[in-house]
Amino acid sequence: MVKIIETVTDAIAIKLLNKNTIIIGKGNELHLYKRVDPGEGMFEQEVLNIKLNNKIHGIEYCNANLLLIYGEKEFILVQWKVYCDKFEEFYRAQLTDWISGAAFLKNNQIALLTAHSIILRFEYDTKEKVCDLLERITCVDDKSTLYCSQLYGCTWEELIIFSGNAFGELLIWQPSLNKVNESKENFRNSFLLHRINAHNGVVFSIDYNAANEMLITTSDDRALKWWKVTKDQRNWSTSHLQSLASGYGHVARVFRGLIFTEGTKIYALSVGEDSYFCLWLSSGELLFKRHQQYGAIIWNLAYDSDTRTVYTVGSCGNLIAYNLKDAFKEHVKLLVKPKSLLRNTEEYITKIKFLNERELLGITSQNRVIKMYSDRSDFSEGQKCQVIEEVINFKCTVMEIHKDSIALCGYKRLVILLYNEISQQFKRIYDNEILQSVIRSFVFFESGKYLVCDDQGNCILMRNNIISCFELPKSKEPWLTTALLLNEDEVLLLSNRQGHVLLYKYNEVEKSYALKHTLKNVHGNLGATKLVPILINESEALVVSTGHKSCLNRILVDFKKCIMKLCTKDNIPVAWVEDFVQIFKYSPILLGFNDNHFVAWSKDYDFLLQIPCGGGHRCWHYVISTAEEKFITLAFIQNKKVVIHYRPIQNEALLLLPIAKKWHTSPCNIMEIYQQDDLGVNIAITGGEDNLIKIHNICEKGLRERFELHHHISNIRTLRAVLVKDDEILIFSGGGRAQLSIARVNVQTGYREELINHTIKNLEQNFKQLTTNKYNYEPETRLMALDLLKIDDCQYKIYVGCSDGYVRLLHFKASEPCEIRQISQLFYNKCILQLQLIEEENCVIVGSTEGSLKFFNIFLNECLYKINHHQSGINALAIHYDAATRSVKMLSGGDDQAVCYTELGFSSGSEWKILNKFHRPFWHTAQVTAAYILANGSYGLTGGLDQNFYKINLKTGEILESFHSCIADIKGVSCWRYKTKAYFFIYGCGYQAFCFDD
Repeated sequence: MVKIIETVTDAIAIKLLNKNTIIIGKGNELHLYKRVDPGEGMFEQEVLNIKLNNKIHGIEYCNANLLLIYGEKEFILVQWKVYCDKFEEFYRAQLTDWISGAAFLKNNQIALLTAHSIILRFEYDTKEKVCDLLERITCVDDKSTLYCSQLYGCTWEELIIFSGNAFGELLIWQPSLNKVNESKENFRNSFLLHRINAHNGVVFSIDYNAANEMLITTSDDRALKWWKVTKDQRNWSTSHLQSLASGYGHVARVFRGLIFTEGTKIYALSVGEDSYFCLWLSSGELLFKRHQQYGAIIWNLAYDSDTRTVYTVGSCGNLIAYNLKDAFKEHVKLLVKPKSLLRNTEEYITKIKFLNERELLGITSQNRVIKMYSDRSDFSEGQKCQVIEEVINFKCTVMEIHKDSIALCGYKRLVILLYNEISQQFKRIYDNEILQSVIRSFVFFESGKYLVCDDQGNCILMRNNIISCFELPKSKEPWLTTALLLNEDEVLLLSNRQGHVLLYKYNEVEKSYALKHTLKNVHGNLGATKLVPILINESEALVVSTGHKSCLNRILVDFKKCIMKLCTKDNIPVAWVEDFVQIFKYSPILLGFNDNHFVAWSKDYDFLLQIPCGGGHRCWHYVISTAEEKFITLAFIQNKKVVIHYRPIQNEALLLLPIAKKWHTSPCNIMEIYQQDDLGVNIAITGGEDNLIKIHNICEKGLRERFELHHHISNIRTLRAVLVKDDEILIFSGGGRAQLSIARVNVQTGYREELINHTIKNLEQNFKQLTTNKYNYEPETRLMALDLLKIDDCQYKIYVGCSDGYVRLLHFKASEPCEIRQISQLFYNKCILQLQLIEEENCVIVGSTEGSLKFFNIFLNECLYKINHHQSGINALAIHYDAATRSVKMLSGGDDQAVCYTELGFSSGSEWKILNKFHRPFWHTAQVTAAYILANGSYGLTGGLDQNFYKINLKTGEILESFHSCIADIKGVSCWRYKTKAYFFIYGCGYQAFCFDD
């Protein structure tokens, strides 16, 4: 008996049962979300003991507390016993065609629409637990495959069918308008009322709102279309549809649309392949757009009008909520002309900063400093303000504020003011010409500690009245962009406009800073915007740098050696990062810009905030409230006007549901389980088509993601992990673009560092020997499989099987500096699919697209043994070596849909011989892509694209247990042992954790 522990896969169906209860279909499972405290509390998740055989595609609900759940060709009827909060299945049936849509009707009836326009009417009885077919109606005008449908109406006579096909057509018909089929007496035919060319691609969803006589359609042409429906009360034969508007807010296929009303206005929501949901007006205007599912496809949505909350489900199985009440409000207030500027129509504010939550400081085009006050609800034209400096007699190039200190910079000159918030007074404490040219940069470390830089690269660092002067390297724009003091001010880290990060060391004798090390081109031409320390000890610091690229750079700073090392680059969905702040307990919030929006982003909750501002190339500033409920006030200058936004940072609905699973947004190709029981290390390392390596903790409830590696530029096909020392492992990974990456990871602290990023190439000495007909190096070569041979604690041999037909042997040295070189290669002449090393026998087993398994010596210059396993490619290979008997067990699956098993041993002459073998060609009905042999060597597992899994007795070749998984495109299976039990993980488009009950 198989016990499912956790399922992470497509969640396609969702239904709001009431404001406190939501049910979704994740894979073939039903997941119930129920509020802990009815009305306002968080939701708890429960997996119901009701499943379909395949994925759930739709859920319908009626007020009699009945649910109709369907997927592929199967449907079930479920009764919700509210008094005891139990769900009980009372009927299940299988059709001969896929179910496209369903609906409850009056008089205990349901209607099911198949994918080829056949409507089936059933009558059910909850007491007798039966469901009888009453009528079968065929739409004879159209036999195309339906991609979506909506069944509208409460009775059979009112029922209207809206459906869409791959030709972009919207089909409308009424099954109650039918006649007897002359050739088949028991069948009745109906006819299309409308066939409308609605889109330039597949129609994926239709939603009709009768109260407003509006209909929307969505398609893979990226459009959401609005239609006006005019008809008699119940007569659709004379109805007419008029196209009103089209909206293009998505950049990929739009899978679902939903109409709703808010007040007197009609809105629509749409979700799609680009992981965004969009809010639309009926005019086609896009009001709001949010990245909702961490890059995963959004399949469906539901809307709660009482709380104004949208719920979305996607390809990673997550249910994510977002409250739209702020999206319906207008938050913009304009400071068009403060009263002090009204006398001069040409004067306007050029720079602005927040002094505190309620006061702003601005500099005008006439070089006047003004202070403005507001209670946030009254930022308006004619704003009262106080003139601080009537004329500062120089053009201000930089204004910076830190707590009560204000720095004003210009040509050679620096002015520092102190502000007393109680007395509302400013005091000038410093005014001097300190540099040789125009000051371009000013960085506050503390109130009395700052760094100033002019446009010639001259710098002055002031530390408690200690002045240190130094110069930056000469360049076209030599000034700095940001800086950070470390190690009790002994080490200065800064970035310049060339994108370099520079390390300076303080010289006590010369009272100055000297350049010690440079990391070149870490950022773009505009340089870093922020340097933030995240780990510091006596000898080193780990610093995160942000800039005008969609990544976070992790830089390790060694205080003793005065050197820096770029450890990793983490890709993020924010194009321009300006600040890195820790507000809540979860991951830090990044503030920056995406195109023309100011955004706040968190890894745990995705985009928290999106404010239209025109882009980041303007003067702007923000302040975050100190109250428990965090609000952000954003001010920026646009078209010579100051624009203010006041928004909550955290959307309340994001906290209602369990934290989302961060699984791969594309299929997972490989999973490596690494465990050290004595150290308590249990991790799963996965790599996928999304170019990411993810490290997860394993527990009895499944996987919990720790962090990611963003080292690959293409998909990841293979990886191996090896222990270096306590809690520290090396991860060897390969994939597309002939890329081999080697990273060092501490599984406890989360520290990671990429040691090598190597492109596999042919040996130089062999280039002359290879003709263009035999081999032409292709940069798109994939690394399909790899294995490791450990020489000592810092040296490894890496065996790599490549898609170009080569098996390559590389030598890696992990000591500083790391080195890698190719030492030999074998031309196999077929795409390598499998490669495993048996260290005890000094041999490498290679499987390819030809279906055979070959044993090579560790030098790759001699074939020791060959056995034919399949007629074509070997997609899965499991090896089990028994050192006591020197036997090798091999379980494989291939493109030929067969499962093959061979056990090899040694004869007296030290030659391989077959001890046991079986071939099963008909177990699977599709490619076999997963194979595993349990630790005792007695049992094996196989799985394939048919989603069937078998537990096999390897001695007899018999199936002991089987089950059908809801994971599509299965790539493999891995095993984790906990105590005395084995837990298995199927992976592909999602993953499923399961075990066999004893």
